[in-house]
Amino acid sequence: MSIYGHPFLLPAQAAAACLTLLAAAPAVPAAQRTADVMAGTWTYGGRPYMLLLGILVVVSAGMAVTGMVRARNAARRAAQMEKLLRQRLGETTEWADREREIRTLMHHAAIGIYRSTLDGSRFTEANKHLALLYGMHDEKEFLRTVTPLDMHPSGQNRQELMQKLRRDGVVSRQKILLRDKSGSLRHAITSALISSRNESIFGLIYDMTDEHNSKEEMRRTGAMLQSVIDAMPNPFFFKNARGRYKIVNRAFCRLVNRPAEALVDRTVEAFASPAMAQIYNDADAVLLTAAGPAVQRYETVVESEEGGTEVLLYKESICDDNGTITGIVGAAFDITSRKETESALRQAEERYRTIFMHALDGIFTCTPQGLLLEANPAFARMFGYESRETLLETVPSVRSLWVSSQTHDEMMGLLCNRPQLTAQRAEMLRRNGEHFWAEISCQAFYDTQGEVTRIEGIISDVTHHMMQERELRTQASTDKLTGLMNRYGFDEAFERLLAQAQRSSRKVGVAFIDLDGFKEINDRFGHDTGDMLLKEVARRLQQRVRETDITARPGGDEFAVLLWDVGGTEDLRRLGESLLDALRPPYRCDANVCTLTASIGLSLYPDHGLTAGTLLRQADQAMYAVKNAGKNAVRLAV
Repeated sequence: MSIYGHPFLLPAQAAAACLTLLAAAPAVPAAQRTADVMAGTWTYGGRPYMLLLGILVVVSAGMAVTGMVRARNAARRAAQMEKLLRQRLGETTEWADREREIRTLMHHAAIGIYRSTLDGSRFTEANKHLALLYGMHDEKEFLRTVTPLDMHPSGQNRQELMQKLRRDGVVSRQKILLRDKSGSLRHAITSALISSRNESIFGLIYDMTDEHNSKEEMRRTGAMLQSVIDAMPNPFFFKNARGRYKIVNRAFCRLVNRPAEALVDRTVEAFASPAMAQIYNDADAVLLTAAGPAVQRYETVVESEEGGTEVLLYKESICDDNGTITGIVGAAFDITSRKETESALRQAEERYRTIFMHALDGIFTCTPQGLLLEANPAFARMFGYESRETLLETVPSVRSLWVSSQTHDEMMGLLCNRPQLTAQRAEMLRRNGEHFWAEISCQAFYDTQGEVTRIEGIISDVTHHMMQERELRTQASTDKLTGLMNRYGFDEAFERLLAQAQRSSRKVGVAFIDLDGFKEINDRFGHDTGDMLLKEVARRLQQRVRETDITARPGGDEFAVLLWDVGGTEDLRRLGESLLDALRPPYRCDANVCTLTASIGLSLYPDHGLTAGTLLRQADQAMYAVKNAGKNAVRLAV
């Protein structure tokens, strides 16, 4: 077998082949071998022995080199293996350290971490937070007694979660409801994946209950605040620093005639014309660029499809804790009615000024101390001044216009207790010294402390009116025949006298007089004679009574006398006898002489009664008793 036919033999294999060839060659004599060598044709048994020997030498050398290379490579590989083993050993130690760290972190993590079987029937690992989330403090007890199904209140939701996990291999940030040991529900977020290496489910559970409750509380608070804001009658808004509305109430929506959805996160251009929007934005820019909180207040017109609304706009910039302006809060106050009222007031003031200047009655304003502040022309003329300016310059105090300063002071005192006086009459003094009667109506105006700040009044000259009233009153209360008081005047006078007696603890006597035989004289001599007789009776009675007493003719042939400050019943009887004596002398009736007597009944206040009606009744009954007893006498009420 020739080695040339195997060019790719390894050195060891080539050497083995050469040795095999040499061993198979026949023996050759030494002389022959020498001759072959000298001739350069060394053969051995007819074969090229020298060539084979060279090949063998080369192959042997190659084998030596190859062994050295192999040894070196083996040493290198051993070193590499040692390095790799050391590296792997270090990595194993590092992984062990890392695993311990991970388990420590897992144990103390603020979220629930678990590993469960692939079917989710039980936990194989769980950290302390997951046990605490369920309401247990020992995670080992948790692993022993709690299954994933125990923590899910809804089997259907858990089934859907597992189906999604098997389908996708992972679940990320899935919101779930968990049930703790007490049965309470907790809100959580879970992420989980299927681990193919150990065929398990690895998952995280983050307890969101506090955050959920906080958000729910914030939502409720926000809803309540929105309800409060919506309940505000005035339009209200809040816009951020970029000019976008974030909060609006219903009143604001009504003001601009837009729903809240069309305003929130929009700018003022959502409802205002470009011109008005520019005005609002310019005003906002002043607030937003101010150094710290700032306030604006101005009147404007808010436009809408239904027209414009005049409002007073109040705006204030809002700053955070760092002093950075974050937005603007504002409120609008509808001043349409106020504007209309102001216009009406201006018109009313114009009308009042016209009335003030052209009124026939005097109009004035003064201080509580009497300083005259304002007066119209009629007031000046009433007191004899040519102009209101002259009056205001000349008269130091309205007190000097009263005849009685005491009357003025009393009227001012009344105004301190009640805000208004109506139709108060007082005697006034003109510039030339002439007296006249005036009727005054005043109203006091007070400050916040209840003190009178000014008095406004109207004054009318009622002198002529009072004279007419006095004449009419006299006519109404006077008997035309005798000039004495009639029944109407007597009743008024009696009430006044009783009131005075009550205040002063005095006694009042009543004498009721009925003439005896008057009817016969009147029938015999005629009515003219009867009238003359009645006049004479009235004259005699007036001459006999005191100035403090009142004589009246209630009607017909009856007379009455009110006797003031009577000492008692005996004093009253004496006065009654005096009246009877005055009526006994004869009367001249034309050419004839007539004799007339009277029956007199007496009563005394308060002995016989407390009211005018009672006292008159008592006196009348006493008078009739005299009539029945023979007339011409005086009798005291019983």
